[in-house]
Amino acid sequence: MAKLLNPLGSGQASGSIMGLTYAYWRGRGIVRRKSQPVRRLRTTQPWIRSLIGYLSRQYQLLLEAERLLWKAYADAHPRLDVFGNAYTMTPAQAFTAINHVGINIAGSILQTTPPMAVVPATIATLTAEPTLVAGELDVAWTFEGVGEADDFVEIKLSRPILSASKKMLPEDLPFNAAVAGNLLTKSITGLVSGAVYWVAARYVDEFGQTTAWHMAYGSPL
Repeated sequence: MAKLLNPLGSGQASGSIMGLTYAYWRGRGIVRRKSQPVRRLRTTQPWIRSLIGYLSRQYQLLLEAERLLWKAYADAHPRLDVFGNAYTMTPAQAFTAINHVGINIAGSILQTTPPMAVVPATIATLTAEPTLVAGELDVAWTFEGVGEADDFVEIKLSRPILSASKKMLPEDLPFNAAVAGNLLTKSITGLVSGAVYWVAARYVDEFGQTTAWHMAYGSPL
């Protein structure tokens, strides 16, 4: 319970009430409030956690020959970390990464052996331009190779920010949409006019194999 010195004048308060903490710091009165955790049941986090847990259990059930195939796949498909440096996944990481994307984005079934197909396309350029409609961005891309209808282009979108100088990483952006792999554009509506949005996109084949992210930014009218 908060206590007041000179309550009519509210000269000084200390203690907590209704989630607020009143205190003195460096000679001045301050009010603090603890940050509220995200209500995870309203996000995709429970699904993602359950899927990763499921894949971890399924990897433990693989035969040794299947694990050797995943090791060979991991060795042949290095990934880039957030700093752009290449690294080699473990067999378990490769199994989880491919199946996570395959199930979550492409809707494929569990793959106990790695895919043999080569990803048919990768994104070469990406743009995010305002349209004549308020709060709308037209996201467009080009391919190296030929996109296929059975595959996908995964798109992520940042929250509205004030300036593009605040560079973001694809891993920091929430999922926005997955469109058919033979399409070259996606309109995103309901945005804040005048704000800046970072957009990330990558090609995902039907087995869950992905290409590198491309990023662009735009500001809707």
